[in-house]
Amino acid sequence: MHALSSLALVFTSFLGQADAPEEYRWPLDLPRLLTSSFAEYRRGRFHMGIDLRTGPIGKRVYAAADGHVSRIRCSPFGYGKAVYVQFDDGNSAVYAHLDDYAPALRDYVRAAQHGRKNYTVDLYPPANRFRVSRGEFIAKSGQTGIGVPHLHYELRDRKGTPIDPSELGVQWPDTTRPTLRKLLVSPGSPDSTINGDLLPVVLNLRNNGGGHYAASPITITGQVGFGIDVVDPANGGDTRLGVREIVTESNGREVFRYLNQRVSYAHNTDGVVAYHPYFMNQGRFLLQWRWTGNRTESYRHTPRTGWFEAPSGPTEIHITAEDFRGNAATLAVPVLPRPLQLDEPKFSDNNATGIASVDCFDSWLVVTVAFTASESEAPLLRPAPGTGDALPLRRIDSKTYRVAYDPSPGSQETTFTVEHPRVAENSFRYLVFERGAPARTAEMNGVRIRVRPNTPYGKLFIRTERATAPSPGSLLAQGDAYRLWHPNAPIDDALSVSFPMPEGISDPSKLRVYQQGRRSWSMLDTTISSRLEIETRSLGTFAIMEDATPPSITGMTPGTGYAASSRRPTIRARVVDRGSGIDGYSVTYRNQWLLTEYDPETTLIEWERDEDLPPGEGELVVVVTDNAGNRSERSISLTIPE
Repeated sequence: MHALSSLALVFTSFLGQADAPEEYRWPLDLPRLLTSSFAEYRRGRFHMGIDLRTGPIGKRVYAAADGHVSRIRCSPFGYGKAVYVQFDDGNSAVYAHLDDYAPALRDYVRAAQHGRKNYTVDLYPPANRFRVSRGEFIAKSGQTGIGVPHLHYELRDRKGTPIDPSELGVQWPDTTRPTLRKLLVSPGSPDSTINGDLLPVVLNLRNNGGGHYAASPITITGQVGFGIDVVDPANGGDTRLGVREIVTESNGREVFRYLNQRVSYAHNTDGVVAYHPYFMNQGRFLLQWRWTGNRTESYRHTPRTGWFEAPSGPTEIHITAEDFRGNAATLAVPVLPRPLQLDEPKFSDNNATGIASVDCFDSWLVVTVAFTASESEAPLLRPAPGTGDALPLRRIDSKTYRVAYDPSPGSQETTFTVEHPRVAENSFRYLVFERGAPARTAEMNGVRIRVRPNTPYGKLFIRTERATAPSPGSLLAQGDAYRLWHPNAPIDDALSVSFPMPEGISDPSKLRVYQQGRRSWSMLDTTISSRLEIETRSLGTFAIMEDATPPSITGMTPGTGYAASSRRPTIRARVVDRGSGIDGYSVTYRNQWLLTEYDPETTLIEWERDEDLPPGEGELVVVVTDNAGNRSERSISLTIPE
C-alpha cells in the first residue's frame, strides 16, 4: 500500500472513532500526524507540546477555542514566529514555527517591527484587541526558528503549565505499542552491585511479541534503579514518539511511576536528570527513580524514590510503558540476590602492569585499575592523610579491580592515590560540591569555579586540567584550553567559571570563551575584566579565542546597477560568520530601514517586501556584525521605477 493511501486510511478510521465533538478544534485541516509528543527528550529538557506534520509550509492554522490573542512573538530563533491564544475557559495555546500571521496580526507585528527597527519583537496586545473564535484562521504553518516544516502546538492549563493535550480531550490516531529497546540497571549506592560489578549495566531486550519483552536475569546486592530506552512508533512506523507513562512493579507492588501530565517551565531543565546523563551515548534511558534535585512534575506521582532493594530470593521486575492512546508494552526482568563473597586469589603475572582511571555515574566516584595480565594482588585506594581509611579494590575479573569511593559528607575536595607495585604512581584530586551547601569558590589549575547551593544534583565532582589549544578555522586560540571533568555531569543552577587572561593580549575586548560541542565550538557570553568569566550548565572543554574576522556577505540579489521592474523587488543576501556568530544586521535603501528576515539555518536574510521603495536611483546597504564586534558592509546601486 502506498504511504499516502496508508495515511488516508489511518485518518479515515480515526474520524470514524471520534463520535463526540471535541472541545478543542484540531489546529489544522490535515490528517492528525504527530512528529513529536508531549514531554519528549530535548537535550537536557522536555518538549512542551506536540509537533504536527504539515508537509510544505503555508497550511492554515486555526484557533482551538474561543478566546483572544495574548502574545505574538517573532524571532529568527527558538519558536520563530509564534501566536499565543488565551482561551475563555482559562487554558491557553501556543502555535509556533509559523510562516505568517493572519492579516490583522501581521499588520500589528510589522508596525511594531518598523517602530523599533528590529525584526525580533515580543508583543502583548490588550485582551480586547484580537478576539478569536473556535476555528478562526490565525496563522500559516512554517519552519521559522528551527527544524523542518511543522506546527508546534502547545496547550497550557489555567496556571500556564504545559499539559498533555489528551488531558483536555485532544485525540489523534495511534494503534501501535511502544517499542522497548534497552534496559539500564544502575547501582543506588557505592555498595550496590549488579552482576558482581559496581558499574551500571545496559541490557539488550528480547521481543517475545504481543507487547511482551524479556531481559536476561540479573544478580544484585544493595539497591538499584532502572532506566528504560523506549520509543512509540507512529505514522506507519516512520516517526518515533515518546510515551506517556512508565510503571515499575515487583510482586504486584509499585516501585515507581513516571507520568507525563504536566511539565512546568520552572522545572523543564530538570530533564537533564530524567534521562541518565552519563549514558546518553548508549541510549535515552528514561529513569525509574528520582535523581536528587529532580523536581519535574512527571516524577511526583509516587511517594517512593524508585530504588529497588535486593530481594532475599528470586523475583521479577515488570516495567510497563504506555503511550498517549493507551497502547502498552511490558518488560519482565528476573532478579536474583547475590551474596557478597571474596573471590579466590588467582595467579599473578609479575610482568603485568596496571592503569588506574576514574569515572562517575552518580554521586560517587568509581576507580578502576585494569591490568595487562592476570593479577591476584588487589590495589589500594589511599585517601589523603586524615580524610579516610585505605580501601582495597574489588576483584571484577582476573585483570580488573574496582572500588566505589564516596568522600565523607561535607568534603570540599578529595585527593587520593592508587597503590600497587605494578601500577604507576597515580594521584587524583577533585573538587567536591554538594547540593544545599553554601555557595563557594574553588580553584584548580588556574580555573576558578563558583558553585551555588542548587548547582549540583546531589554531589558534583570537578577536575580541571590544561590542554592544547585548538585552531578552529577563523578563530585564533589564545593560551591553553581547559578540560573540566566530568563532561556529562548534570548541573542545575548554572555555575560561574573564570579563566586567567592569556599573556600578551593587547585588546581583550576581542576575546571570548568558547565551548567545544559535538561538531563545532560555540561562543559563550563572556564577562571580561582581569579574567574571562562565563556561566554554564555543562562542563567539557573550553578555550579562549579571538575572532578578528568579520562576517561575510555574499550572493546579494539584485546585483549592482539593477533596474527593478517593481517597487518591491526581491532583496536577499547570504551572511555567514564562522567565528563568534551573527549578532545583528540591517538593510537600508536610501537610508530607509527595510524589514528583513534572517534564517540561521539557510544563513539568508531576505526583505519582507512589505512596502513600496521610493522611486529613483539609490544605494542598498547591508550591514552585519558578529558577536565579537566585527562589522561587514556591502552596498549596491539600485533603480526603482516610478
